[in-house]
Amino acid sequence: MAIIYNTNHTHNPNAYLTLAIQRAAEELFGKENIVVADNMSLASAAASGQHDTLLCIDGQRINQALIRRVRPAFKTVILWTFEDPFMQEINGQLAPLFDHVFTNDPASVSVYQGKGHYLPLAASPSLHERSVRAAADCEYDLFFAGTMWPNRVRTLRRVLASFPDVRLKLVCPGNEYLPPLPDDIAALALQRPVSHEAFIDFANASAVTLTMFRDYASHGDVSQATAPGPRYFELGLAGTAQVVEVARGMDVEHFRSVDGVHLAHDDDEVVESIARLLRDHELRQDSALAAQKSVIGQHLYAHRLQFIREVTQAEFTCHAPASVVPTPRRNRLRVLMCTHSTIHEQVWGGVEVYQRELCSFLGREVEFFFWLRRGTNCRLLSANGHELERFDIAECSWDDVVCDAQEEMLFSSVLSQYNIDVVHFQHLGHHALSLPLIAKASGAGVLFSAHDFWLVSSRYNLLNQEMRHVEDQFGSVLAMDIMLKQAEGIEYG
Repeated sequence: MAIIYNTNHTHNPNAYLTLAIQRAAEELFGKENIVVADNMSLASAAASGQHDTLLCIDGQRINQALIRRVRPAFKTVILWTFEDPFMQEINGQLAPLFDHVFTNDPASVSVYQGKGHYLPLAASPSLHERSVRAAADCEYDLFFAGTMWPNRVRTLRRVLASFPDVRLKLVCPGNEYLPPLPDDIAALALQRPVSHEAFIDFANASAVTLTMFRDYASHGDVSQATAPGPRYFELGLAGTAQVVEVARGMDVEHFRSVDGVHLAHDDDEVVESIARLLRDHELRQDSALAAQKSVIGQHLYAHRLQFIREVTQAEFTCHAPASVVPTPRRNRLRVLMCTHSTIHEQVWGGVEVYQRELCSFLGREVEFFFWLRRGTNCRLLSANGHELERFDIAECSWDDVVCDAQEEMLFSSVLSQYNIDVVHFQHLGHHALSLPLIAKASGAGVLFSAHDFWLVSSRYNLLNQEMRHVEDQFGSVLAMDIMLKQAEGIEYG
Protein backbone atom coordinates (compact mmCIF):
# COMPACT_ATOMS: atom_id res chain seq x y z
CA MET A 1 0.00 0.00 0.00
CA ALA A 2 1.07 3.61 -0.51
CA ILE A 3 0.74 6.85 1.44
CA ILE A 4 0.37 10.23 -0.27
CA TYR A 5 1.58 13.05 1.98
CA ASN A 6 1.29 16.75 1.11
CA THR A 7 4.25 18.56 2.67
CA ASN A 8 2.64 21.99 2.23
CA HIS A 9 -0.41 23.62 3.78
CA THR A 10 -3.38 21.49 2.75
CA HIS A 11 -6.04 24.19 3.17
CA ASN A 12 -5.00 26.64 0.47
CA PRO A 13 -5.84 27.29 -3.22
CA ASN A 14 -3.56 24.44 -4.32
CA ALA A 15 -5.30 21.79 -2.22
CA TYR A 16 -6.93 20.49 -5.39
CA LEU A 17 -3.54 19.06 -6.46
CA THR A 18 -3.63 16.57 -3.60
CA LEU A 19 -7.18 15.62 -4.50
CA ALA A 20 -6.26 15.17 -8.16
CA ILE A 21 -3.32 12.89 -7.33
CA GLN A 22 -5.37 10.92 -4.80
CA ARG A 23 -8.14 10.26 -7.30
CA ALA A 24 -5.66 9.21 -9.98
CA ALA A 25 -3.85 6.89 -7.57
CA GLU A 26 -7.10 5.28 -6.46
CA GLU A 27 -8.10 4.77 -10.10
CA LEU A 28 -4.70 3.34 -11.06
CA PHE A 29 -3.80 1.28 -7.99
CA GLY A 30 -7.17 0.69 -6.32
CA LYS A 31 -8.87 2.75 -3.64
CA GLU A 32 -8.04 0.19 -0.97
CA ASN A 33 -4.33 0.70 -1.60
CA ILE A 34 -4.10 4.47 -1.11
CA VAL A 35 -4.00 6.50 2.10
CA VAL A 36 -3.71 10.29 2.22
CA ALA A 37 -1.86 11.45 5.33
CA ASP A 38 -1.05 14.80 6.90
CA ASN A 39 1.30 15.92 9.68
CA MET A 40 -1.06 14.56 12.31
CA SER A 41 -1.63 11.12 10.79
CA LEU A 42 1.59 10.25 8.93
CA ALA A 43 3.45 8.77 11.90
CA SER A 44 0.62 6.49 12.97
CA ALA A 45 0.05 5.35 9.37
CA ALA A 46 3.75 4.56 9.01
CA ALA A 47 3.79 2.65 12.31
CA SER A 48 0.95 0.40 11.14
CA GLY A 49 3.42 -1.51 8.96
CA GLN A 50 0.91 -1.83 6.13
CA HIS A 51 2.54 0.58 3.67
CA ASP A 52 5.59 0.06 1.48
CA THR A 53 5.68 3.42 -0.30
CA LEU A 54 5.59 7.04 0.84
CA LEU A 55 4.97 9.66 -1.86
CA CYS A 56 5.62 13.20 -0.59
CA ILE A 57 4.22 15.90 -2.85
CA ASP A 58 4.94 19.62 -3.21
CA GLY A 59 8.13 19.93 -1.12
CA GLN A 60 7.31 23.26 0.49
CA ARG A 61 7.37 23.49 4.30
CA ILE A 62 8.45 19.87 4.59
CA ASN A 63 8.81 18.61 8.15
CA GLN A 64 12.25 17.02 7.82
CA ALA A 65 12.25 15.73 11.39
CA LEU A 66 8.99 13.88 10.77
CA ILE A 67 10.24 12.37 7.50
CA ARG A 68 13.44 11.15 9.18
CA ARG A 69 11.40 9.57 11.95
CA VAL A 70 9.03 7.63 9.67
CA ARG A 71 11.46 6.81 6.87
CA PRO A 72 12.53 3.38 8.23
CA ALA A 73 8.91 2.20 8.02
CA PHE A 74 8.92 2.33 4.19
CA LYS A 75 10.70 0.41 1.45
CA THR A 76 10.52 3.36 -0.98
CA VAL A 77 10.34 7.07 -0.15
CA ILE A 78 9.63 9.48 -3.04
CA LEU A 79 9.45 13.26 -3.36
CA TRP A 80 7.61 15.06 -6.18
CA THR A 81 8.35 18.79 -6.11
CA PHE A 82 5.88 21.37 -7.43
CA GLU A 83 7.81 24.63 -6.96
CA ASP A 84 11.15 24.14 -8.72
CA PRO A 85 13.18 26.07 -9.76
CA PHE A 86 11.99 28.73 -7.29
CA MET A 87 12.49 26.35 -4.33
CA GLN A 88 15.44 24.56 -5.91
CA GLU A 89 18.04 25.56 -3.32
CA ILE A 90 15.87 24.37 -0.43
CA ASN A 91 14.56 21.26 -2.17
CA GLY A 92 18.06 20.20 -3.22
CA GLN A 93 19.00 19.78 0.43
CA LEU A 94 16.22 17.21 0.85
CA ALA A 95 17.72 14.66 -1.54
CA PRO A 96 19.34 12.48 1.20
CA LEU A 97 15.90 11.86 2.72
CA PHE A 98 14.50 10.25 -0.43
CA ASP A 99 15.17 7.32 -2.74
CA HIS A 100 13.82 9.17 -5.79
CA VAL A 101 13.01 12.82 -6.50
CA PHE A 102 10.70 13.93 -9.32
CA THR A 103 10.87 17.62 -10.15
CA ASN A 104 8.45 19.81 -12.09
CA ASP A 105 11.41 21.68 -13.63
CA PRO A 106 13.79 19.95 -16.06
CA ALA A 107 16.67 22.30 -15.23
CA SER A 108 16.48 21.20 -11.58
CA VAL A 109 17.07 17.48 -12.18
CA SER A 110 20.83 17.72 -11.66
CA VAL A 111 20.59 19.14 -8.11
CA TYR A 112 19.16 15.91 -6.70
CA GLN A 113 22.39 13.92 -6.49
CA GLY A 114 21.57 11.40 -9.23
CA LYS A 115 18.07 10.74 -7.87
CA GLY A 116 16.28 13.35 -9.96
CA HIS A 117 13.75 12.88 -12.78
CA TYR A 118 11.73 15.49 -14.67
CA LEU A 119 7.99 15.05 -14.17
CA PRO A 120 5.60 17.93 -14.93
CA LEU A 121 2.28 18.26 -13.20
CA ALA A 122 -0.85 17.31 -15.13
CA ALA A 123 -4.65 17.49 -15.27
CA SER A 124 -7.51 15.60 -13.70
CA PRO A 125 -10.66 14.55 -15.63
CA SER A 126 -12.86 14.91 -12.55
CA LEU A 127 -11.64 18.45 -11.89
CA HIS A 128 -10.75 19.91 -15.27
CA GLU A 129 -12.56 18.21 -18.15
CA ARG A 130 -15.31 20.28 -19.77
CA SER A 131 -17.06 19.93 -23.12
CA VAL A 132 -15.75 22.27 -25.82
CA ARG A 133 -18.31 24.96 -26.55
CA ALA A 134 -19.14 26.36 -29.93
CA ALA A 135 -17.94 29.93 -30.37
CA ALA A 136 -21.51 31.21 -30.29
CA ASP A 137 -22.05 29.60 -26.89
CA CYS A 138 -19.02 31.20 -25.25
CA GLU A 139 -19.76 33.92 -22.71
CA TYR A 140 -16.37 35.61 -23.13
CA ASP A 141 -13.97 36.15 -26.00
CA LEU A 142 -10.79 36.31 -23.93
CA PHE A 143 -9.92 35.12 -20.42
CA PHE A 144 -6.84 35.56 -18.26
CA ALA A 145 -6.32 34.85 -14.56
CA GLY A 146 -3.11 35.21 -12.60
CA THR A 147 -1.12 37.19 -10.05
CA MET A 148 0.09 40.33 -11.74
CA TRP A 149 3.86 39.92 -11.85
CA PRO A 150 5.52 42.79 -13.77
CA ASN A 151 6.08 40.76 -16.94
CA ARG A 152 2.38 39.89 -17.08
CA VAL A 153 1.31 43.50 -16.63
CA ARG A 154 3.27 44.60 -19.68
CA THR A 155 1.87 41.92 -21.97
CA LEU A 156 -1.70 42.24 -20.71
CA ARG A 157 -1.72 45.99 -21.28
CA ARG A 158 -0.63 45.40 -24.87
CA VAL A 159 -3.43 42.86 -25.34
CA LEU A 160 -6.08 45.17 -23.88
CA ALA A 161 -4.99 48.00 -26.16
CA SER A 162 -5.18 45.67 -29.18
CA PHE A 163 -8.68 44.33 -28.44
CA PRO A 164 -10.75 47.18 -27.00
CA ASP A 165 -14.10 45.68 -28.01
CA VAL A 166 -13.82 42.00 -27.06
CA ARG A 167 -15.74 40.46 -24.16
CA LEU A 168 -13.12 40.09 -21.40
CA LYS A 169 -12.92 38.10 -18.20
CA LEU A 170 -9.86 39.15 -16.18
CA VAL A 171 -8.95 37.88 -12.71
CA CYS A 172 -5.86 39.81 -11.63
CA PRO A 173 -5.13 39.52 -7.88
CA GLY A 174 -2.09 41.29 -6.47
CA ASN A 175 -0.23 40.87 -3.21
CA GLU A 176 1.69 42.97 -0.71
CA TYR A 177 4.94 42.65 -2.68
CA LEU A 178 3.52 44.02 -5.94
CA PRO A 179 2.62 47.57 -6.99
CA PRO A 180 -1.06 48.43 -7.58
CA LEU A 181 -2.54 47.52 -10.95
CA PRO A 182 -2.39 50.16 -13.69
CA ASP A 183 -5.70 51.96 -14.12
CA ASP A 184 -6.50 50.38 -17.47
CA ILE A 185 -6.28 46.86 -16.02
CA ALA A 186 -7.81 47.73 -12.65
CA ALA A 187 -10.91 49.12 -14.35
CA LEU A 188 -11.62 45.78 -16.03
CA ALA A 189 -10.30 43.12 -13.65
CA LEU A 190 -11.58 41.24 -10.65
CA GLN A 191 -8.76 41.92 -8.18
CA ARG A 192 -9.17 38.94 -5.89
CA PRO A 193 -8.51 35.22 -6.32
CA VAL A 194 -11.27 32.87 -7.44
CA SER A 195 -11.68 29.19 -6.68
CA HIS A 196 -9.95 26.67 -8.90
CA GLU A 197 -13.32 25.37 -10.09
CA ALA A 198 -14.36 28.90 -11.09
CA PHE A 199 -11.04 29.34 -12.92
CA ILE A 200 -11.72 26.24 -15.04
CA ASP A 201 -15.34 27.26 -15.65
CA PHE A 202 -14.28 30.74 -16.80
CA ALA A 203 -11.79 29.17 -19.20
CA ASN A 204 -14.42 26.81 -20.59
CA ALA A 205 -16.81 29.73 -21.11
CA SER A 206 -14.16 31.68 -23.05
CA ALA A 207 -13.24 31.37 -26.70
CA VAL A 208 -9.55 32.01 -25.98
CA THR A 209 -7.55 31.75 -22.76
CA LEU A 210 -4.19 33.48 -22.37
CA THR A 211 -1.44 31.77 -20.37
CA MET A 212 1.60 33.72 -19.16
CA PHE A 213 4.31 32.40 -16.91
CA ARG A 214 5.72 33.99 -13.80
CA ASP A 215 8.97 35.92 -13.92
CA TYR A 216 9.66 36.71 -10.30
CA ALA A 217 12.14 35.28 -7.78
CA SER A 218 10.59 34.43 -4.41
CA HIS A 219 13.53 32.32 -3.21
CA GLY A 220 17.13 32.78 -4.34
CA ASP A 221 17.95 34.25 -7.73
CA VAL A 222 15.90 32.01 -10.06
CA SER A 223 12.89 33.87 -11.43
CA GLN A 224 11.75 31.82 -14.42
CA ALA A 225 10.67 28.19 -14.83
CA THR A 226 12.01 26.25 -17.81
CA ALA A 227 8.86 24.19 -18.49
CA PRO A 228 5.09 24.68 -18.23
CA GLY A 229 3.26 24.28 -14.95
CA PRO A 230 -0.06 22.53 -14.26
CA ARG A 231 -2.20 25.32 -15.73
CA TYR A 232 -0.96 24.43 -19.21
CA PHE A 233 -2.44 20.93 -18.98
CA GLU A 234 -5.51 21.91 -16.95
CA LEU A 235 -6.58 24.45 -19.56
CA GLY A 236 -5.93 21.92 -22.29
CA LEU A 237 -8.57 19.71 -20.68
CA ALA A 238 -10.95 22.57 -19.92
CA GLY A 239 -12.16 22.99 -23.52
CA THR A 240 -10.68 26.36 -24.43
CA ALA A 241 -8.27 27.51 -27.13
CA GLN A 242 -5.04 28.40 -25.39
CA VAL A 243 -2.50 31.07 -26.36
CA VAL A 244 0.73 30.58 -24.42
CA GLU A 245 3.45 33.17 -24.04
CA VAL A 246 6.69 31.15 -24.03
CA ALA A 247 9.16 33.05 -21.89
CA ARG A 248 12.85 33.29 -22.68
CA GLY A 249 14.73 30.31 -21.28
CA MET A 250 11.81 27.92 -21.70
CA ASP A 251 12.43 25.01 -24.04
CA VAL A 252 9.67 24.89 -26.69
CA GLU A 253 9.99 21.08 -26.83
CA HIS A 254 8.27 20.84 -23.44
CA PHE A 255 5.15 22.39 -25.01
CA ARG A 256 4.94 20.28 -28.15
CA SER A 257 3.29 17.25 -26.53
CA VAL A 258 -0.02 19.14 -26.33
CA ASP A 259 -1.53 19.75 -29.76
CA GLY A 260 -3.66 22.74 -30.65
CA VAL A 261 -1.87 25.21 -28.38
CA HIS A 262 -0.75 28.46 -29.99
CA LEU A 263 2.73 29.44 -28.81
CA ALA A 264 3.89 33.06 -28.83
CA HIS A 265 7.40 34.32 -28.10
CA ASP A 266 6.71 38.05 -27.72
CA ASP A 267 3.84 40.50 -27.34
CA ASP A 268 3.33 40.81 -31.09
CA GLU A 269 2.88 37.05 -31.48
CA VAL A 270 0.50 36.96 -28.51
CA VAL A 271 -1.73 39.57 -30.16
CA GLU A 272 -1.52 37.86 -33.56
CA SER A 273 -2.46 34.44 -32.13
CA ILE A 274 -5.45 35.80 -30.21
CA ALA A 275 -6.69 37.70 -33.28
CA ARG A 276 -6.39 34.63 -35.49
CA LEU A 277 -8.41 32.44 -33.09
CA LEU A 278 -11.11 35.04 -32.55
CA ARG A 279 -11.41 35.56 -36.30
CA ASP A 280 -11.47 31.88 -37.30
CA HIS A 281 -14.11 29.98 -35.31
CA GLU A 282 -13.27 26.65 -36.93
CA LEU A 283 -9.58 27.02 -36.02
CA ARG A 284 -10.55 27.89 -32.47
CA GLN A 285 -12.80 24.80 -32.21
CA ASP A 286 -10.19 22.47 -33.70
CA SER A 287 -7.49 23.86 -31.42
CA ALA A 288 -9.54 23.29 -28.27
CA LEU A 289 -10.48 19.73 -29.29
CA ALA A 290 -6.91 18.82 -30.25
CA ALA A 291 -5.54 20.07 -26.94
CA GLN A 292 -8.14 18.14 -24.99
CA LYS A 293 -7.38 14.94 -26.89
CA SER A 294 -3.63 15.32 -26.25
CA VAL A 295 -4.07 15.86 -22.51
CA ILE A 296 -6.44 12.90 -22.15
CA GLY A 297 -3.94 10.71 -24.00
CA GLN A 298 -0.71 11.77 -22.28
CA HIS A 299 -1.03 14.31 -19.47
CA LEU A 300 -3.36 13.08 -16.75
CA TYR A 301 -2.16 12.42 -13.21
CA ALA A 302 -2.68 8.73 -13.85
CA HIS A 303 0.03 8.95 -16.54
CA ARG A 304 2.38 10.68 -14.09
CA LEU A 305 1.84 8.08 -11.37
CA GLN A 306 2.40 5.28 -13.85
CA PHE A 307 5.73 6.89 -14.75
CA ILE A 308 6.65 7.09 -11.06
CA ARG A 309 5.90 3.40 -10.63
CA GLU A 310 7.95 2.43 -13.68
CA VAL A 311 10.97 4.46 -12.58
CA THR A 312 10.94 3.55 -8.90
CA GLN A 313 9.55 0.00 -9.11
CA ALA A 314 7.76 0.91 -5.90
CA GLU A 315 4.97 -1.27 -4.53
CA PHE A 316 1.59 0.45 -4.74
CA THR A 317 -0.68 -2.57 -4.41
CA CYS A 318 -2.12 -4.16 -1.32
CA HIS A 319 -0.23 -6.87 0.51
CA ALA A 320 -0.95 -8.85 3.64
CA PRO A 321 0.49 -7.03 6.67
CA ALA A 322 3.50 -8.82 8.06
CA SER A 323 3.34 -10.15 11.56
CA VAL A 324 5.18 -7.86 13.94
CA VAL A 325 7.49 -9.82 16.24
CA PRO A 326 8.51 -7.77 19.29
CA THR A 327 12.27 -7.61 19.76
CA PRO A 328 14.08 -6.78 22.97
CA ARG A 329 15.00 -3.12 23.29
CA ARG A 330 18.68 -2.38 22.90
CA ASN A 331 18.43 0.81 24.95
CA ARG A 332 16.30 2.20 27.71
CA LEU A 333 12.90 3.69 26.91
CA ARG A 334 13.31 7.42 26.30
CA VAL A 335 10.75 9.63 28.03
CA LEU A 336 10.54 13.40 27.67
CA MET A 337 8.76 15.25 30.48
CA CYS A 338 7.21 18.52 29.40
CA THR A 339 6.85 20.66 32.50
CA HIS A 340 7.14 24.20 33.85
CA SER A 341 10.11 23.49 36.15
CA THR A 342 12.22 20.77 37.73
CA ILE A 343 13.51 20.24 41.22
CA HIS A 344 16.82 21.69 40.04
CA GLU A 345 15.24 25.12 39.50
CA GLN A 346 15.14 27.78 42.20
CA VAL A 347 11.33 28.00 42.22
CA TRP A 348 9.19 24.90 42.40
CA GLY A 349 6.16 23.46 44.14
CA GLY A 350 4.95 19.86 44.25
CA VAL A 351 5.03 18.31 40.80
CA GLU A 352 8.82 18.55 40.72
CA VAL A 353 9.05 16.08 43.63
CA TYR A 354 6.79 13.70 41.74
CA GLN A 355 9.04 13.99 38.69
CA ARG A 356 12.14 13.28 40.75
CA GLU A 357 10.54 10.19 42.29
CA LEU A 358 9.63 8.83 38.85
CA CYS A 359 13.21 9.29 37.68
CA SER A 360 14.47 7.53 40.80
CA PHE A 361 12.09 4.57 40.62
CA LEU A 362 12.39 3.96 36.86
CA GLY A 363 15.92 5.14 36.14
CA ARG A 364 17.19 1.68 35.23
CA GLU A 365 14.50 1.07 32.63
CA VAL A 366 13.85 4.63 31.44
CA GLU A 367 16.08 7.47 30.27
CA PHE A 368 14.37 10.73 31.24
CA PHE A 369 14.63 14.18 29.66
CA PHE A 370 12.91 17.46 30.49
CA TRP A 371 11.52 20.15 28.17
CA LEU A 372 11.27 23.62 29.75
CA ARG A 373 10.36 27.06 28.46
CA ARG A 374 11.00 30.28 30.29
CA GLY A 375 11.45 33.80 29.02
CA THR A 376 13.35 33.87 25.75
CA ASN A 377 14.57 30.27 25.57
CA CYS A 378 13.56 26.64 25.57
CA ARG A 379 15.83 24.10 27.25
CA LEU A 380 16.31 20.36 27.04
CA LEU A 381 17.63 18.87 30.29
CA SER A 382 18.81 15.45 31.35
CA ALA A 383 17.26 13.71 34.38
CA ASN A 384 19.96 15.16 36.66
CA GLY A 385 19.31 18.71 35.46
CA HIS A 386 22.23 18.97 33.04
CA GLU A 387 21.41 21.28 30.11
CA LEU A 388 21.74 19.39 26.81
CA GLU A 389 20.31 22.03 24.45
CA ARG A 390 19.24 25.67 24.68
CA PHE A 391 17.18 27.40 22.00
CA ASP A 392 16.39 31.10 21.62
CA ILE A 393 12.70 31.83 21.26
CA ALA A 394 10.43 34.86 21.29
CA GLU A 395 8.94 35.54 24.70
CA CYS A 396 5.16 35.17 24.90
CA SER A 397 2.50 35.64 27.53
CA TRP A 398 2.88 32.20 29.06
CA ASP A 399 -0.73 31.80 30.15
CA ASP A 400 -2.29 32.38 26.72
CA VAL A 401 -0.22 30.59 24.06
CA VAL A 402 -2.43 28.23 22.06
CA CYS A 403 -0.05 27.72 19.14
CA ASP A 404 3.57 28.83 18.70
CA ALA A 405 5.36 27.82 15.51
CA GLN A 406 8.81 28.37 17.05
CA GLU A 407 8.28 26.07 20.01
CA GLU A 408 6.38 23.53 17.92
CA MET A 409 9.26 23.20 15.45
CA LEU A 410 11.92 23.02 18.19
CA PHE A 411 9.89 20.47 20.13
CA SER A 412 9.30 18.33 17.04
CA SER A 413 12.99 18.45 16.15
CA VAL A 414 14.03 17.35 19.65
CA LEU A 415 11.59 14.42 19.57
CA SER A 416 13.18 13.25 16.34
CA GLN A 417 16.83 14.01 17.12
CA TYR A 418 16.74 12.31 20.53
CA ASN A 419 14.45 9.50 19.38
CA ILE A 420 11.93 10.11 22.14
CA ASP A 421 9.54 7.21 22.68
CA VAL A 422 7.07 8.77 25.11
CA VAL A 423 6.19 12.35 26.03
CA HIS A 424 4.78 12.80 29.54
CA PHE A 425 3.10 16.18 29.91
CA GLN A 426 3.27 17.35 33.51
CA HIS A 427 2.29 20.93 32.74
CA LEU A 428 1.48 23.15 29.79
CA GLY A 429 2.02 26.34 31.75
CA HIS A 430 4.67 28.43 29.91
CA HIS A 431 4.29 26.13 26.86
CA ALA A 432 2.18 26.27 23.71
CA LEU A 433 -1.00 24.30 24.34
CA SER A 434 -0.55 22.61 20.96
CA LEU A 435 2.46 20.53 22.05
CA PRO A 436 0.44 17.34 22.79
CA LEU A 437 -0.76 17.42 19.16
CA ILE A 438 2.83 17.81 17.96
CA ALA A 439 3.96 14.88 20.12
CA LYS A 440 1.15 12.69 18.85
CA ALA A 441 1.91 13.60 15.24
CA SER A 442 5.57 12.67 15.72
CA GLY A 443 4.59 9.10 16.55
CA ALA A 444 5.53 9.25 20.22
CA GLY A 445 3.34 7.86 22.97
CA VAL A 446 1.60 10.68 24.84
CA LEU A 447 0.61 10.87 28.50
CA PHE A 448 -0.89 13.76 30.42
CA SER A 449 -0.99 14.13 34.20
CA ALA A 450 -3.41 16.75 35.51
CA HIS A 451 -1.63 17.98 38.61
CA ASP A 452 -3.91 21.00 38.98
CA PHE A 453 -6.82 22.67 37.25
CA TRP A 454 -4.85 25.13 35.12
CA LEU A 455 -6.64 24.18 31.90
CA VAL A 456 -9.99 25.36 33.31
CA SER A 457 -9.00 27.83 36.01
CA SER A 458 -6.38 30.55 36.31
CA ARG A 459 -6.48 29.82 40.07
CA TYR A 460 -5.13 26.28 39.61
CA ASN A 461 -7.86 25.05 41.94
CA LEU A 462 -11.63 24.61 42.27
CA LEU A 463 -12.32 27.41 44.70
CA ASN A 464 -15.13 29.87 44.07
CA GLN A 465 -15.11 33.65 44.33
CA GLU A 466 -15.25 33.33 48.12
CA MET A 467 -12.20 31.02 48.03
CA ARG A 468 -14.37 28.10 49.14
CA HIS A 469 -14.94 24.75 47.45
CA VAL A 470 -18.60 23.93 46.83
CA GLU A 471 -18.95 20.53 45.21
CA ASP A 472 -21.90 21.30 42.94
CA GLN A 473 -20.58 24.59 41.57
CA PHE A 474 -18.04 23.21 39.11
CA GLY A 475 -19.78 20.64 37.02
CA SER A 476 -18.70 22.22 33.74
CA VAL A 477 -16.16 24.50 32.16
CA LEU A 478 -18.93 27.06 31.66
CA ALA A 479 -19.55 27.12 35.41
CA MET A 480 -15.85 27.81 35.97
CA ASP A 481 -15.97 30.58 33.34
CA ILE A 482 -18.87 32.24 35.16
CA MET A 483 -17.11 32.07 38.52
CA LEU A 484 -13.86 33.53 37.12
CA LYS A 485 -15.80 36.33 35.42
CA GLN A 486 -17.48 37.20 38.70
CA ALA A 487 -14.38 36.86 40.84
CA GLU A 488 -11.62 38.30 38.67
CA GLY A 489 -13.23 39.82 35.59
CA ILE A 490 -11.68 37.19 33.29
CA GLU A 491 -13.57 36.99 29.99
CA TYR A 492 -15.50 33.83 29.16
CA GLY A 493 -13.49 31.15 27.43
